[in-house]
Amino acid sequence: MIGVIFIVSALGTWCDSYTKYEVSKESKYMLSYNWIGGMCSIEKCSIPKDKVIIEDGMVLNGLAVIEDGTTKKCCDFDGRRDDLESFIPNLINHNYFYQSEISNYWSGYSECDIAAKSYVIHGTCLPKEYHTPYGYFNATLLLFQNYNVWTTLRHYNYITGKQYVYSKQKINDLLSVRGFLAPVQWRCENPEDKQMLTSVNVCFTPSADKFLQTECPEITGQQQCPDYFYFAEMPPTPRETKCAY
Repeated sequence: MIGVIFIVSALGTWCDSYTKYEVSKESKYMLSYNWIGGMCSIEKCSIPKDKVIIEDGMVLNGLAVIEDGTTKKCCDFDGRRDDLESFIPNLINHNYFYQSEISNYWSGYSECDIAAKSYVIHGTCLPKEYHTPYGYFNATLLLFQNYNVWTTLRHYNYITGKQYVYSKQKINDLLSVRGFLAPVQWRCENPEDKQMLTSVNVCFTPSADKFLQTECPEITGQQQCPDYFYFAEMPPTPRETKCAY
């Protein structure tokens, strides 16, 4: 998985252990999502069987707590189930709301159960109001719908393709006019093409029950985009039935 890894039994594949953690005043929330064309240019992708419309755009990684330049992972909390890694995928597979919304915005192009994995690894570290699957998935999906940069850019005739290179500063200026309170973080992590956008981070500061957008801190191990970058077209991608959504 590109960039920050939003990376089944009591202790399983995703989390070897769970550690108690409380969000501090210095913590921030980070919404991360991939540009599908960039992601599938450097990873082996397949189209999930329940994905009806295939088009250029963004796909969710998840929502995480970031502190001291790293994302918090695998946190313990009162009432946490011991079987999260099997329970959450099963819950999604038997709930129409989760299936339909996750299929639209959180599809697993490179691995199955990416939304469940995000909840188990990162959702467990958010405050208690987001500890339930509904609380986490709903908050993440709403933030993505409100802060998906491509939703804005496609209405201003931004085009995919290597021949169309855009200024990062001009895009941030446009997003500012359209209601973004701080620059987003653009990541270009293809080692063979450092101008190819792979993913985007949007950060927030906790404020009561609101998410207030703020500038993202530097993230350990991530490669930021240069001043000019492009939105890669989605390469030929087979449809497979391995992932349901």
